[in-house]
Amino acid sequence: VLGSDILFSHCTGIHEEEWELMRNSGAAVASTPEDELGMGHGYPVAYEAVKRGVRAGLGCDCVSIQR
Repeated sequence: VLGSDILFSHCTGIHEEEWELMRNSGAAVASTPEDELGMGHGYPVAYEAVKRGVRAGLGCDCVSIQR
């Protein structure tokens, strides 16, 4: 099911095993820092993903609430 065509959003609170599965499958993470911090999702995971070898990108989850 996991592959390089899968893109997860946020990924706050995932475990080491899940990072490993994502890295090994080539899946990626879309981090939306403004929403993750502002809506209480947790700390943005973009740097954590890169540190663990998971592809990551930055996004904007909900344009209507951005400043």
